[in-house]
Amino acid sequence: MMPIFSRARAATACTALTLVLAACGGTDSPFTVYPKPPDGMLWTLRADQQAVTLAVGETQQLTAKAFLSSGASASETPAVSYVSTNPLKVDVTATGLVTANGETSSPVPIVATIQTPRLALVDTIWVGVTTTRMPIKTFTLHNGDPAGIRFAQGDYVPIPITVVDSSDNDLSYDLSIKYTTLSPSMLAIYGTYVNAVSSGKTKMVASTTSYGKTFIDTVDVTIGYPTTAYEYCYNNGAGGCRWGVPLMAVAVGGTVYFYNFTPTPMTLVFDDPSVVPGGSVTINNGTSKPVAFPTAGTYTFKNPNGGNGTIVVLPNL
Repeated sequence: MMPIFSRARAATACTALTLVLAACGGTDSPFTVYPKPPDGMLWTLRADQQAVTLAVGETQQLTAKAFLSSGASASETPAVSYVSTNPLKVDVTATGLVTANGETSSPVPIVATIQTPRLALVDTIWVGVTTTRMPIKTFTLHNGDPAGIRFAQGDYVPIPITVVDSSDNDLSYDLSIKYTTLSPSMLAIYGTYVNAVSSGKTKMVASTTSYGKTFIDTVDVTIGYPTTAYEYCYNNGAGGCRWGVPLMAVAVGGTVYFYNFTPTPMTLVFDDPSVVPGGSVTINNGTSKPVAFPTAGTYTFKNPNGGNGTIVVLPNL
Protein backbone atom coordinates (compact mmCIF):
# COMPACT_ATOMS: atom_id res chain seq x y z
CA MET A 1 0.00 0.00 0.00
CA MET A 2 1.29 3.45 -0.87
CA PRO A 3 2.18 5.44 2.28
CA ILE A 4 0.06 8.50 2.92
CA PHE A 5 1.62 11.64 4.30
CA SER A 6 -0.35 14.48 5.83
CA ARG A 7 1.09 17.97 5.72
CA ALA A 8 1.64 18.11 9.49
CA ARG A 9 3.21 14.66 9.81
CA ALA A 10 5.17 14.29 6.59
CA ALA A 11 8.64 14.57 8.17
CA THR A 12 7.84 12.17 11.03
CA ALA A 13 6.21 9.63 8.75
CA CYS A 14 9.13 9.83 6.31
CA THR A 15 11.59 9.11 9.10
CA ALA A 16 9.56 6.13 10.27
CA LEU A 17 9.26 4.82 6.71
CA THR A 18 12.99 5.19 6.14
CA LEU A 19 13.76 3.22 9.28
CA VAL A 20 11.35 0.43 8.33
CA LEU A 21 12.72 0.08 4.82
CA ALA A 22 16.30 0.26 6.02
CA ALA A 23 15.59 -2.45 8.60
CA CYS A 24 14.07 -4.68 5.94
CA GLY A 25 17.15 -4.23 3.79
CA GLY A 26 15.31 -5.74 0.84
CA THR A 27 16.70 -4.97 -2.57
CA ASP A 28 13.27 -5.73 -4.02
CA SER A 29 11.59 -2.82 -2.22
CA PRO A 30 9.59 -0.66 -4.66
CA PHE A 31 10.58 2.46 -2.68
CA THR A 32 13.69 4.58 -2.95
CA VAL A 33 15.03 5.49 0.49
CA TYR A 34 16.47 9.00 0.74
CA PRO A 35 18.55 10.28 3.69
CA LYS A 36 16.58 13.46 3.05
CA PRO A 37 14.05 14.28 0.31
CA PRO A 38 15.50 15.87 -2.84
CA ASP A 39 14.76 19.59 -3.17
CA GLY A 40 12.76 19.08 -6.36
CA MET A 41 10.51 16.39 -4.91
CA LEU A 42 6.78 17.06 -4.49
CA TRP A 43 6.29 16.90 -0.73
CA THR A 44 3.25 18.83 0.49
CA LEU A 45 -0.30 19.58 -0.63
CA ARG A 46 -2.00 22.68 0.77
CA ALA A 47 -5.62 23.61 0.17
CA ASP A 48 -6.14 27.27 -0.71
CA GLN A 49 -8.99 27.37 1.81
CA GLN A 50 -8.81 25.29 4.96
CA ALA A 51 -12.44 25.89 5.95
CA VAL A 52 -15.59 26.73 4.01
CA THR A 53 -19.12 27.56 5.16
CA LEU A 54 -21.98 27.26 2.67
CA ALA A 55 -25.75 27.55 2.75
CA VAL A 56 -27.86 24.57 1.69
CA GLY A 57 -27.87 24.36 -2.12
CA GLU A 58 -24.72 26.42 -2.64
CA THR A 59 -21.69 25.19 -4.53
CA GLN A 60 -18.00 26.09 -4.44
CA GLN A 61 -14.92 24.99 -6.32
CA LEU A 62 -12.05 23.83 -4.11
CA THR A 63 -8.41 24.33 -5.12
CA ALA A 64 -5.06 23.23 -3.72
CA LYS A 65 -1.37 23.69 -4.53
CA ALA A 66 1.63 21.39 -4.35
CA PHE A 67 4.88 22.41 -2.68
CA LEU A 68 8.37 21.00 -2.97
CA SER A 69 10.39 19.50 -0.13
CA SER A 70 12.39 22.74 -0.09
CA GLY A 71 9.21 24.62 0.85
CA ALA A 72 8.93 26.38 -2.51
CA SER A 73 5.70 26.29 -4.50
CA ALA A 74 5.75 23.74 -7.32
CA SER A 75 5.66 25.28 -10.79
CA GLU A 76 2.82 22.91 -11.69
CA THR A 77 0.37 21.07 -9.44
CA PRO A 78 -0.64 17.60 -10.63
CA ALA A 79 -4.30 16.66 -10.73
CA VAL A 80 -5.90 16.77 -7.26
CA SER A 81 -8.69 14.35 -6.38
CA TYR A 82 -11.31 15.13 -3.75
CA VAL A 83 -13.45 12.81 -1.61
CA SER A 84 -16.16 13.74 0.93
CA THR A 85 -16.45 11.83 4.19
CA ASN A 86 -20.19 12.57 4.28
CA PRO A 87 -21.57 13.00 0.74
CA LEU A 88 -25.18 13.03 2.01
CA LYS A 89 -24.45 16.40 3.63
CA VAL A 90 -21.53 17.67 1.56
CA ASP A 91 -20.95 16.18 -1.87
CA VAL A 92 -17.85 16.83 -3.94
CA THR A 93 -16.82 15.85 -7.44
CA ALA A 94 -13.44 14.22 -8.07
CA THR A 95 -12.23 17.61 -9.33
CA GLY A 96 -13.34 19.53 -6.24
CA LEU A 97 -16.76 21.06 -6.93
CA VAL A 98 -18.61 21.03 -3.60
CA THR A 99 -22.38 20.94 -3.26
CA ALA A 100 -24.01 21.67 0.11
CA ASN A 101 -26.84 19.12 0.40
CA GLY A 102 -27.89 19.48 4.04
CA GLU A 103 -27.23 21.35 7.27
CA THR A 104 -24.29 19.99 9.28
CA SER A 105 -23.87 19.98 13.05
CA SER A 106 -20.10 20.08 12.55
CA PRO A 107 -17.86 20.64 9.49
CA VAL A 108 -17.45 17.73 7.07
CA PRO A 109 -13.86 16.82 6.08
CA ILE A 110 -13.11 16.83 2.36
CA VAL A 111 -9.89 14.92 1.67
CA ALA A 112 -7.73 16.28 -1.15
CA THR A 113 -5.05 13.96 -2.57
CA ILE A 114 -2.26 13.98 -5.13
CA GLN A 115 -0.82 10.56 -5.97
CA THR A 116 2.84 10.62 -7.02
CA PRO A 117 5.10 7.69 -7.90
CA ARG A 118 6.79 8.01 -4.51
CA LEU A 119 4.04 8.97 -2.09
CA ALA A 120 0.58 10.44 -1.67
CA LEU A 121 0.16 14.09 -0.68
CA VAL A 122 -2.93 14.79 1.43
CA ASP A 123 -4.71 17.80 2.90
CA THR A 124 -8.17 18.35 4.39
CA ILE A 125 -10.76 21.07 3.81
CA TRP A 126 -13.55 21.41 6.38
CA VAL A 127 -16.97 22.28 4.97
CA GLY A 128 -19.88 23.38 7.13
CA VAL A 129 -23.44 23.86 5.88
CA THR A 130 -26.08 26.17 7.37
CA THR A 131 -29.75 26.58 6.53
CA THR A 132 -29.57 30.35 6.25
CA ARG A 133 -26.89 32.77 5.22
CA MET A 134 -24.78 34.38 7.94
CA PRO A 135 -22.46 36.73 6.05
CA ILE A 136 -19.56 38.08 8.09
CA LYS A 137 -19.60 41.82 8.72
CA THR A 138 -16.63 42.04 11.11
CA PHE A 139 -13.66 39.69 11.39
CA THR A 140 -10.89 41.10 13.55
CA LEU A 141 -8.29 40.17 16.16
CA HIS A 142 -8.13 42.84 18.84
CA ASN A 143 -8.37 43.63 22.53
CA GLY A 144 -9.42 47.25 22.21
CA ASP A 145 -5.89 48.63 21.82
CA PRO A 146 -5.23 50.18 18.38
CA ALA A 147 -1.51 49.40 18.81
CA GLY A 148 -2.27 45.69 18.83
CA ILE A 149 -2.72 42.94 21.38
CA ARG A 150 -0.72 42.85 24.58
CA PHE A 151 -0.22 39.80 26.77
CA ALA A 152 1.80 39.28 29.90
CA GLN A 153 4.36 36.52 29.87
CA GLY A 154 2.72 33.41 31.29
CA ASP A 155 -0.81 34.33 30.17
CA TYR A 156 -3.02 31.46 29.00
CA VAL A 157 -6.16 33.19 27.78
CA PRO A 158 -8.83 32.99 25.05
CA ILE A 159 -7.81 34.48 21.71
CA PRO A 160 -9.49 37.91 21.48
CA ILE A 161 -11.39 37.80 18.18
CA THR A 162 -14.60 39.45 17.03
CA VAL A 163 -16.66 37.79 14.30
CA VAL A 164 -20.20 39.11 13.80
CA ASP A 165 -22.79 39.06 11.04
CA SER A 166 -24.83 41.95 9.68
CA SER A 167 -27.12 41.69 12.72
CA ASP A 168 -24.12 41.72 15.10
CA ASN A 169 -24.66 38.08 16.05
CA ASP A 170 -21.52 36.36 17.32
CA LEU A 171 -20.24 33.89 14.70
CA SER A 172 -16.93 32.98 16.33
CA TYR A 173 -18.31 29.64 17.57
CA ASP A 174 -19.96 28.75 14.26
CA LEU A 175 -16.90 29.02 12.01
CA SER A 176 -13.71 27.05 11.61
CA ILE A 177 -11.08 29.68 12.35
CA LYS A 178 -7.39 28.99 11.81
CA TYR A 179 -4.88 30.79 14.04
CA THR A 180 -1.15 31.03 13.45
CA THR A 181 1.74 33.00 14.95
CA LEU A 182 5.03 34.06 13.40
CA SER A 183 6.87 32.94 16.57
CA PRO A 184 5.28 29.74 17.95
CA SER A 185 8.02 29.40 20.57
CA MET A 186 7.07 32.85 21.89
CA LEU A 187 3.31 32.71 21.39
CA ALA A 188 1.80 29.22 21.31
CA ILE A 189 -1.77 28.48 20.17
CA TYR A 190 -3.93 25.73 21.64
CA GLY A 191 -7.29 25.65 19.88
CA THR A 192 -8.96 28.97 20.73
CA TYR A 193 -6.47 29.79 23.52
CA VAL A 194 -3.08 31.45 23.36
CA ASN A 195 -0.14 30.92 25.70
CA ALA A 196 2.32 33.82 26.02
CA VAL A 197 5.49 31.80 26.57
CA SER A 198 8.22 34.44 26.46
CA SER A 199 8.52 38.21 26.17
CA GLY A 200 8.97 39.98 22.85
CA LYS A 201 7.07 41.15 19.79
CA THR A 202 5.45 39.01 17.09
CA LYS A 203 2.33 38.79 14.94
CA MET A 204 -0.78 36.62 15.06
CA VAL A 205 -2.97 35.76 12.07
CA ALA A 206 -6.57 34.55 11.98
CA SER A 207 -8.36 33.29 8.87
CA THR A 208 -11.64 31.69 7.94
CA THR A 209 -13.84 31.14 4.89
CA SER A 210 -17.57 31.81 4.79
CA TYR A 211 -19.77 31.39 1.72
CA GLY A 212 -16.81 31.28 -0.59
CA LYS A 213 -15.11 34.40 0.80
CA THR A 214 -11.90 34.26 2.79
CA PHE A 215 -11.35 36.60 5.76
CA ILE A 216 -7.88 37.24 7.17
CA ASP A 217 -6.75 39.54 9.95
CA THR A 218 -3.20 40.11 11.21
CA VAL A 219 -2.36 41.88 14.44
CA ASP A 220 0.85 42.96 16.19
CA VAL A 221 1.37 41.19 19.50
CA THR A 222 3.52 42.39 22.39
CA ILE A 223 4.31 40.01 25.24
CA GLY A 224 5.44 42.00 28.24
CA TYR A 225 7.14 40.87 31.40
CA PRO A 226 4.68 39.74 34.07
CA THR A 227 3.61 42.26 36.68
CA THR A 228 2.76 39.44 39.09
CA ALA A 229 4.93 36.36 39.51
CA TYR A 230 5.16 33.43 41.91
CA GLU A 231 8.30 31.94 43.39
CA TYR A 232 8.01 28.62 45.22
CA CYS A 233 10.40 27.29 47.85
CA TYR A 234 10.42 23.49 48.08
CA ASN A 235 12.38 21.46 50.63
CA ASN A 236 15.85 20.70 49.28
CA GLY A 237 16.37 17.96 51.87
CA ALA A 238 18.70 20.03 54.02
CA GLY A 239 16.23 22.51 55.48
CA GLY A 240 16.82 24.98 52.65
CA CYS A 241 15.03 25.91 49.42
CA ARG A 242 14.82 24.35 46.03
CA TRP A 243 13.33 27.19 44.00
CA GLY A 244 10.72 26.54 41.36
CA VAL A 245 12.24 29.28 39.15
CA PRO A 246 15.79 30.16 40.22
CA LEU A 247 15.92 33.08 37.73
CA MET A 248 12.73 35.10 37.27
CA ALA A 249 11.99 38.27 35.27
CA VAL A 250 9.24 40.75 36.16
CA ALA A 251 8.30 44.22 34.97
CA VAL A 252 9.23 47.34 36.90
CA GLY A 253 6.60 47.80 39.59
CA GLY A 254 5.82 44.10 39.57
CA THR A 255 5.21 41.94 42.63
CA VAL A 256 6.68 38.53 43.37
CA TYR A 257 4.87 36.26 45.80
CA PHE A 258 7.31 34.02 47.68
CA TYR A 259 5.64 30.78 48.81
CA ASN A 260 7.08 28.49 51.47
CA PHE A 261 6.30 24.84 50.79
CA THR A 262 8.83 23.50 53.30
CA PRO A 263 7.87 22.12 56.74
CA THR A 264 9.63 24.95 58.63
CA PRO A 265 9.78 28.77 58.46
CA MET A 266 11.90 30.13 55.61
CA THR A 267 14.12 33.21 55.79
CA LEU A 268 15.02 35.21 52.68
CA VAL A 269 18.06 37.48 52.79
CA PHE A 270 18.40 40.00 49.93
CA ASP A 271 21.79 41.30 48.81
CA ASP A 272 20.13 44.70 48.43
CA PRO A 273 18.77 45.48 51.92
CA SER A 274 16.38 48.10 50.49
CA VAL A 275 14.14 45.42 48.97
CA VAL A 276 12.45 44.65 52.31
CA PRO A 277 12.86 46.37 55.68
CA GLY A 278 16.02 45.08 57.26
CA GLY A 279 17.02 43.23 54.10
CA SER A 280 15.38 39.95 55.11
CA VAL A 281 11.98 38.43 55.62
CA THR A 282 10.77 35.23 57.31
CA ILE A 283 7.86 33.30 55.84
CA ASN A 284 6.06 30.60 57.80
CA ASN A 285 5.55 27.24 56.19
CA GLY A 286 2.41 27.05 54.06
CA THR A 287 2.19 30.84 53.66
CA SER A 288 3.44 33.46 51.21
CA LYS A 289 4.90 36.95 51.26
CA PRO A 290 4.48 39.56 48.46
CA VAL A 291 7.56 41.63 47.65
CA ALA A 292 7.28 44.63 45.30
CA PHE A 293 10.11 45.60 42.95
CA PRO A 294 9.59 49.24 41.92
CA THR A 295 13.07 49.80 40.46
CA ALA A 296 14.81 48.11 37.53
CA GLY A 297 17.78 45.98 38.47
CA THR A 298 18.96 42.52 39.44
CA TYR A 299 18.12 41.33 42.94
CA THR A 300 19.63 38.18 44.41
CA PHE A 301 18.44 36.46 47.54
CA LYS A 302 19.30 33.37 49.54
CA ASN A 303 18.07 31.16 52.31
CA PRO A 304 20.76 30.75 54.99
CA ASN A 305 19.96 27.01 55.03
CA GLY A 306 20.64 26.78 51.31
CA GLY A 307 18.96 27.95 48.12
CA ASN A 308 19.79 31.06 46.08
CA GLY A 309 17.63 32.86 43.54
CA THR A 310 17.56 35.97 41.35
CA ILE A 311 14.83 38.40 40.35
CA VAL A 312 15.53 40.50 37.26
CA VAL A 313 13.36 43.62 37.09
CA LEU A 314 13.08 45.14 33.60
CA PRO A 315 11.24 48.07 31.99
CA ASN A 316 8.22 46.61 30.28
CA LEU A 317 8.04 46.34 26.50
